[in-house]
Amino acid sequence: MSNRLSLSQTNGYNIDTLKNRSKTAAAAAFHYGGGTWFIRRRFRDSIRILMYHRFPPGGCFESQCAHLRRHYSPISLTEAVRLLRERRPLPTGAVVVTVDDGYRDFLERAYPALQRYSIPATVFLTTDLPDRKTWLWVDQVVSMIRQTPVRELAMKIGGEEQWMLDTAEQRARAAASIKQWMKKIPNADRLEWMEKLPRALEMELPAEAPEAHAPLAWDDVRELARGGIEFGGHTRTHPILSRLATRAELVEEIRGSKLRIEAETGVEARHFCYPNGTRADFTEEVIQVVGESGFESAVTGLVGVNRGGENPFELK
Repeated sequence: MSNRLSLSQTNGYNIDTLKNRSKTAAAAAFHYGGGTWFIRRRFRDSIRILMYHRFPPGGCFESQCAHLRRHYSPISLTEAVRLLRERRPLPTGAVVVTVDDGYRDFLERAYPALQRYSIPATVFLTTDLPDRKTWLWVDQVVSMIRQTPVRELAMKIGGEEQWMLDTAEQRARAAASIKQWMKKIPNADRLEWMEKLPRALEMELPAEAPEAHAPLAWDDVRELARGGIEFGGHTRTHPILSRLATRAELVEEIRGSKLRIEAETGVEARHFCYPNGTRADFTEEVIQVVGESGFESAVTGLVGVNRGGENPFELK
């Protein structure tokens, strides 16, 4: 990150903007050239699990729901797991919609579109959020760096000793780098750094999430559950599970999230999602605790499609 230019302008255009336009043009060419049709056909006898997090204003998600209903066969995660486990014939173009964390914008912007197109979905809740005990630490990092009055952070984090924070671009890159580094260190160290960072940035974090990061409330969760939305566990506080030091911590985070969802909704929480979800973020012990906690499946962040006989605790 330190080798990249902090000001990237070419003939009046931001380089990142040009890159995004190039990607958009390439995606459009792939789609209208028949690429998406070919991919749908090639993987028609498998299950895709989509991963969403946030839902910004606008009709983007609505158009995606229309596309899914037109070209795919949306099914619930519970149905998908049953079909995979029993090696049953799969609906052509089977697709599952999942949403991580549990932000309130799901209720406000995604749920109405899902209802209109009769698309089931599973939301993986980080349960300390609706409990109002905390807000996501990754959001805290972004919020602090975005709002700090500090223009230069002299703090050795990862391989960097100084972070320039003069521009919005520098702040965005610093936040992304610091988040990624914190995901790779022991959880106890991350918690210690999360105590140091506000002082270094001359910030005082609010106890509850600001509006931009507002989570679902339990009343929202119950309303959505009555409307057919499945809720699964996503830990209590969103640590990287492979970075926890003890099995007791794993049980508290994993089983604890299941118990809170079931206590608040009266509905069994059948599925789990590993925070971050790369291969480095969960271990065999983590998988074991997920199964012992009573979950029927777990979704990773690994890219791919799912076929009959798939390990239900390592779904792509």
